[in-house]
Amino acid sequence: RAFTLIFDELEAGIFDVYILKARQLGVSTLFRCLIVFLLGIHKGLKGAIVFDTAENKAQARSELTTIIRDLPGTLKFPKIKKGGDNREGLTLENNSQVLFKSAGIKKSKSSGTLGRSVGLALAHCSEMCSWDNDEGLRAFKESLSDINPDRLYLWESTARGFNQWHVMWGDARKDTLHCLCIFLGWWAKDSQRIDRSHPDFAVYAA
Repeated sequence: RAFTLIFDELEAGIFDVYILKARQLGVSTLFRCLIVFLLGIHKGLKGAIVFDTAENKAQARSELTTIIRDLPGTLKFPKIKKGGDNREGLTLENNSQVLFKSAGIKKSKSSGTLGRSVGLALAHCSEMCSWDNDEGLRAFKESLSDINPDRLYLWESTARGFNQWHVMWGDARKDTLHCLCIFLGWWAKDSQRIDRSHPDFAVYAA
């Protein structure tokens, strides 16, 4: 559902996507696959994946690396460039690059450096509800291209109360000309539904 909506809006010229979601839907993992796809088909595309913590950033990097390296050779998908796997990120043979960053869950002296000195046309920012980095978020947004025709910016998170993400979601819902908002509740995952034919349906659907 999310992918269909995203590609429909890209065709309509909307590149800023906000996803409010329930937990354990697999959205973050699916978006990593989407990031890999876009990096592979667009030469020289520069992107970033930003998580709330260094641990989540490391996990995302590991998954992305595995996805790229395990793709069958018959696809002729760009591999990771020799010397292109470094501390900052990954560079593919088509010169597309993805950086891995952590926004931080508390303010620090380096909070405002997120995204500085980089120009990005692709971003996946995850677990926005845990970011405590207003200055860093502003700096990061300023690094995003508003003219690259292949750009896409994904902002996703669970809710977790009144916070920075609550404000971003509210602002995006008002800006229908430039933003797409997608709500994915617990019902979006088939394994979290009870089929009408199951005995539990009569108990819990009453």
